[in-house]
Amino acid sequence: MARKTGRATITSVAEYAGVSRQTVSNFLHTPGMVAPETRQRVEEAIAALDYRPHLAARSMRTDRSQAIAVRIASAPEGVSGLALERFTHALCAAARTENYHLIVFVADSDDEEIATYKDLLATLNLDGVVVVATHRYDQRIGWLTEHGVPFVAFGRSWSPAPEHSWVDVDGSAGTYAATRHLLDAGHRKIAFFGWDDSAGVGDDRESGWRRALAESDPAAEFISLNRADTIENGAAMADQLADEHPDVTAAVCVSDSIAVGAARGNLEAGRSLALVGFDDTAAALALGISSVVQPLEEAASHCFRLLHQQLTDREGARHQQILLEPDLNVRR
Repeated sequence: MARKTGRATITSVAEYAGVSRQTVSNFLHTPGMVAPETRQRVEEAIAALDYRPHLAARSMRTDRSQAIAVRIASAPEGVSGLALERFTHALCAAARTENYHLIVFVADSDDEEIATYKDLLATLNLDGVVVVATHRYDQRIGWLTEHGVPFVAFGRSWSPAPEHSWVDVDGSAGTYAATRHLLDAGHRKIAFFGWDDSAGVGDDRESGWRRALAESDPAAEFISLNRADTIENGAAMADQLADEHPDVTAAVCVSDSIAVGAARGNLEAGRSLALVGFDDTAAALALGISSVVQPLEEAASHCFRLLHQQLTDREGARHQQILLEPDLNVRR
């Protein structure tokens, strides 16, 4: 048997397992062709020799780079961007199970992101893309579809777009649960702190708050304040609410950034406004704020699975849309 010396190869795996190189190749690419007993011997050899397929050689044979791209979205003044960091980390872990690698990049606009796609497709023979932070009139969806680039979106289309696969979290269900929690706790005047440029996501989250209030009281007053997603604006909205609607006792927040700011405003002014955030970040945990939890690891796993299906079965893969239910993490 071959001994483990340096980088293992298909040849050394074959020698260790006592099979041919073709059998090992069949095991790696079409394992159904290999008998169960032989598969077990090859698996044991791969584990013993710590064999890893040579991706550069595979790329030359298959015209595939084993690389997919995703943009890192920034939230410089808030904390909710951490949710997309969690998603990206989980996507990297999911891709690794099939020996794919993530190419991460930054872009400040759709045009800049599309320009990056062009560069990556030309220089790295990029296999596919995961689009994040979808919004109304998203140019990226149309461009990727027109150019035949395999992709999956983390987020729905908020305006008409070509049919494509996406995975999203039901934000309306999350804020509905948050509002019901506050209603069950005895609050009757519940405001909503939202984004001034919702891009579809914020409207979706606001709709769950409206639905829960309307079910509870058909004559309910809908008090919605909207600003950019920063901690400072959360504090400002809490101050504005106290000045204009002092009878409101609770607020559902579109993000943890807003909720954290509102909690700070409460503390400084000595108020007891009950708050629920969205994204369940470490900041919400530290301040004891209840928050909606997105199943980001599950979303990332679905995104990679749908993209991998396109990459391995370009003709047979069909567009799929998956809407996941969030949870509510109740604290004080």
